[in-house]
Amino acid sequence: MNQLNNIDIVRNIKDNISIIDHIQKFISLKHSGRDYLGICPFHDDHKPSMRVSEDKSLFHCFSCGSGGDVIGFHMKYNNLDFPSALKELAEIAGVQMPSRSQNIKTKSNTELLYKINIFANKFFIANLKQTAEGKKAFNYLATRGIEKDSLERFSIGYSINEWNGLATKLSSKNVPIKLAEQLGLIIKSAKAPGGFYDRFRGRIIFPIVDLNNKVAGFGGRTLFDEIPKYLNSPESPVYNKSSILYGLNETRNDIRKDNRVIIVEGYIDLLSLYQNGVKNVVATLGTSLTSNHAKLLKRFCENMVIIYDGDKSGINASLRALDVFLKHGVAPFVVVLPHDEDPSSLIEKIGKEKFLSLINSAKPLIDFYFENILDELNSGTKSRNSIIKEIVEKLSLFSDTINRSFYTKKAAEMFGLREQEIYSLLKNANPKALNQAGSNNSQSKNSYELIFLKVLLHYPHFIEKIRDDNILDLLEEEILKGIINVYIQSDFSDIASLINHFDDNESRQIISELLLSSEDIENEHIADKIFEQSYRRIKLQSIKKEQRKIKSRLKSDANNKEPDFEIKLLKEYDNLVKLEKNLSGQVYGA
Repeated sequence: MNQLNNIDIVRNIKDNISIIDHIQKFISLKHSGRDYLGICPFHDDHKPSMRVSEDKSLFHCFSCGSGGDVIGFHMKYNNLDFPSALKELAEIAGVQMPSRSQNIKTKSNTELLYKINIFANKFFIANLKQTAEGKKAFNYLATRGIEKDSLERFSIGYSINEWNGLATKLSSKNVPIKLAEQLGLIIKSAKAPGGFYDRFRGRIIFPIVDLNNKVAGFGGRTLFDEIPKYLNSPESPVYNKSSILYGLNETRNDIRKDNRVIIVEGYIDLLSLYQNGVKNVVATLGTSLTSNHAKLLKRFCENMVIIYDGDKSGINASLRALDVFLKHGVAPFVVVLPHDEDPSSLIEKIGKEKFLSLINSAKPLIDFYFENILDELNSGTKSRNSIIKEIVEKLSLFSDTINRSFYTKKAAEMFGLREQEIYSLLKNANPKALNQAGSNNSQSKNSYELIFLKVLLHYPHFIEKIRDDNILDLLEEEILKGIINVYIQSDFSDIASLINHFDDNESRQIISELLLSSEDIENEHIADKIFEQSYRRIKLQSIKKEQRKIKSRLKSDANNKEPDFEIKLLKEYDNLVKLEKNLSGQVYGA
């Protein structure tokens, strides 16, 4: 099998698959000039907002900002990760995927780590089935309503309550002990026999499986209520707790089918719901919901319902999740349980139908937040001003104007304010919050820097004009710095392939938008003038920034006793003024 790296595979796929033909399998496209237009499938589009270019092998929606190459479209439309999309498209294109990574050592180590986890998981399963202690654990799980089929499906095991059961087993099978330590299965100790002891002892073991169905780590729960009740694997090369959700490997198809996910806290909660027929569920493993979790779930559904334990910590965890979801354009729902209930106990008590009825009547989490904060106001826990400030910060996170307007009105009514007063506070807190929802990623970026990048992308030979300049030091926008840095340091025979060097959607969307909006710079002579003007503007903004720094230093260090301190700074400032004057004369409208 050909030893190709990802860049080679991507290039071969794009050479063999027409982006027009592929996208037309999913949506209708109409010819428009050199490109094609279609109704964007990634937002509620009513007029053709998506442009697709065969020449550039890119698509971009000028309404919602979605954009990328044929691989990006396939990923987004089919809710796939990059490796899965690559594999499917390679099969369509007749491109062979590599059988081994070019970085053999890294892949070999990673595969070995997974194999050690599989070995440990089999050891734990055998303990549950074949030991006296395991029998007690089995009986405990039965009292919690966990059925044998669930134990089998989720590969649940047990760790014997002895110091080095697993460590001894690993050594007897010549498993690299350092790698087992790296996984957190064993812990080094001079006092332990053999120098290591088991992390998990006397615990029910839940393997944490990733979306590739590989065991990434483990969670252990005591049979009783010892502290800590739950113990998870530490982070490792194969386990990142902020990017993995328990059970998602088993439940993702149900989540996609229902277009809704139910988010619970613990392993037992998930197992109880799953075996009672509520299968569109994931668990956060007792950790706070993270940005990566939100992004991961958005790949599979639009609707998120949180149902944590009814105690104070569960309520606080639900409220913390609000910010995370709002930042990702998700309006989550919440079911608040009685103080002494958890999802597992509740579904066992009331059954599937009544449980789903609760889920269907879930309230928006932002409404629950308003109720909670009103209680804090009435009880005097927080001051009126601090609560208003907090609410404004929440409102600034909304990505859609409809919901923001609704809750702005609600906040104004709650505090006896005019809506305009809330909007004024909102604008001061986050001016970008008032940008129209779904606007292009580039609209809030520095316009001169965007124009500069746009011309560079369309005329790569202009790079030579800036090769010796410290261009990155002059730019303000970090995301544009990142794009330009990769661009000027690489040789792209196919400029559209630049997009594949970025994992974040914002960079990919900016690149696709700039590459598909070239009407104003199609004439190279005009493009050259625009490039020179934007470059001078960038230099001017950098000069003005340095001037502000010097003014600030003169003010803050007025008592500096260093000889000629003020004279040196004033001389620097004078030189900058001369540079500014020279450049301003060359910039139209400066």
